[in-house]
Amino acid sequence: MKIVRVEPGSIAEELGIRHGDRLLEINSRRVQDSLDLKFSESDSGLTLKVARDGDAVVYDIQKDENESLGIALEEMRILSCGNDCIFCFVDQNPAGMRNQL
Repeated sequence: MKIVRVEPGSIAEELGIRHGDRLLEINSRRVQDSLDLKFSESDSGLTLKVARDGDAVVYDIQKDENESLGIALEEMRILSCGNDCIFCFVDQNPAGMRNQL
């Protein structure tokens, strides 16, 4: 996920993480959205894998439990499927059935 903001004075800024870097993994788990970040950053010991200009850098961090890393990720993109299944709850329920999502 692309990092869109680094808070001044944060752990991320101290490590040299910058706007535009990509957060790939926390503790060897792929980061797919801001919820993954919030859940994972609550630990006191973290290993971050960050990509910049095609190179990956790994940071080992010890911090206070629940202390924020000070980064914000790009907004989630909602993907849609192109299969047009007749039973799809997202796009095309049959007439008279419950509302689509």
